[in-house]
Amino acid sequence: MAMKAQPPLVAKAPSPLPERAITASLTAEIMRDLDTGQHTLVAYSGGNASDISEITPAQLLARVSAERARLDAIERLAIEYADAANTTSDEPHTWSFTHSGSGASVPVTCMPGCTMNHSLDTETPSHPVDVYCWTDPVATATLPLDNTGSPEEYNVLSTRIEVDPFAPDMARRQPFAVVEFIDEHYIGGLDPDALAAVIRTVSNQLTAMRQAHTRLVQIRGQYLQRTEAQA
Repeated sequence: MAMKAQPPLVAKAPSPLPERAITASLTAEIMRDLDTGQHTLVAYSGGNASDISEITPAQLLARVSAERARLDAIERLAIEYADAANTTSDEPHTWSFTHSGSGASVPVTCMPGCTMNHSLDTETPSHPVDVYCWTDPVATATLPLDNTGSPEEYNVLSTRIEVDPFAPDMARRQPFAVVEFIDEHYIGGLDPDALAAVIRTVSNQLTAMRQAHTRLVQIRGQYLQRTEAQA
């Protein structure tokens, strides 16, 4: 008896998710006129080249930027769907610390996704402004940066989410992103392959930053809902 092939498993995201459709399509060609030998730059978006037209390099680069923005939107759509399909949800950790000034016990509920070890905060009196939560970076990567004549590996463009629930600055009491940059450090002597490796690293980190942006929106929304409910 022949076995019927089963369709591949696809993660099912729970409702409600808004219906959205995002399309990204761009083809560019350098075409040569067989009669004159002249070359022409053309571009089109449809698979059947129904909208093919001659285009200048500047116009093509503008279209590339527009398509890249659509690809970014598609990437965010995939991340949101994956997060919605992930039914595992960890309850935020609730704990308390002793106020170093008043001696009072102060309750704290960690923000969603917090990866900090708060054992030191709970074991010794702490000042409220020294209490905070953060997540691990979405992704880390290093590049050999040189500002002394001897290259050293440094983290580049790593992004984490943080909240300082007792900060004097009210904006820091809501989850925010922290991006690690490097100042006055340079990568030299790059051949084409090495430059391509740098581009891949930065591109991957930009993808991680977009993922961190999606997480920040979600964590911030959950955090605000919980703090409003507690208030």
